[in-house]
Amino acid sequence: MPTKLSLDFFEEEKFSLVAINTALPLYRLLFIINKQLEVSFKRLDKDLDFQYKNGQANYAIYSYFSQDYKAKAYVIANKAKLQSFHTLSTGTLFNDAPTQSFTYLLPELKAVDYLLKIEQENELINLKTILSQLKSLDQIATAFQVNQEKIKHPENLIVE
Repeated sequence: MPTKLSLDFFEEEKFSLVAINTALPLYRLLFIINKQLEVSFKRLDKDLDFQYKNGQANYAIYSYFSQDYKAKAYVIANKAKLQSFHTLSTGTLFNDAPTQSFTYLLPELKAVDYLLKIEQENELINLKTILSQLKSLDQIATAFQVNQEKIKHPENLIVE
């Protein structure tokens, strides 16, 4: 008789999520955050890649590990260009520029530019302090904590 495996025991990852809105590109934002908050976010070798029916999207991601707090933090772009699987040719010398379409890592948060995900086993990191520090930066329009119950696809935030 074949053995059937069940995934009934699925422990959800515990994390805090902060939404960040800014006009800056991600690398500039992280330069400022690294300098002002005395951390060292670094770009990961591989982006978060997702396949959609219309194409592929690559979401830029930076990470930081705090030895003091034994916590990992990630800053992830919420918006990415959708790279089409098919290139259509009109057969003319000067093709019209294809329309750019974008997709979102968390579609329910389309107004959010970047996401700060903090993974910690213990509750040593004070999220209110981090929010206050982020809001104090002139380049950040707003930063707020995201209610995890409103996230429809938390699996999109699985980094490693």
